[in-house]
Amino acid sequence: MSEPILQFFEYKHLPPHLRVISKPFCDLAHAIVHGDNVAAAGTVSSGPPVPRNPERTAGLRDLLKAKDAIVRAVLYKDEVGRDGSYVATVGGAQ
Repeated sequence: MSEPILQFFEYKHLPPHLRVISKPFCDLAHAIVHGDNVAAAGTVSSGPPVPRNPERTAGLRDLLKAKDAIVRAVLYKDEVGRDGSYVATVGGAQ
C-alpha cells in the first residue's frame, strides 16, 4: 500500500546544506510507514510499521510541518541589507 505523503519528505533534490537537515525527517517518515526494516528508514529504529489510521496520517502531517519549519529556519534571514534584500543571520544560509 502506498503512502503519498512520503513524496514530500524527499530531499535528494535539495542543496547539501538542506539535505542534511531534511534526511532525518525522511528516514523517520519511512520508518513510521514501513518499519525500520527498509533501507529508506536510514538509522531510525521504530520497530514494526505504525498501523495506517487517521492518527498516523496526522502524525505524518505534523512531521512534515516540522520538517518544513526547520528548513525555513535554516534559510531564515531577518536583517535587511542596504540594497533592501534580506541578509542571512549568523549560522543561516548566505
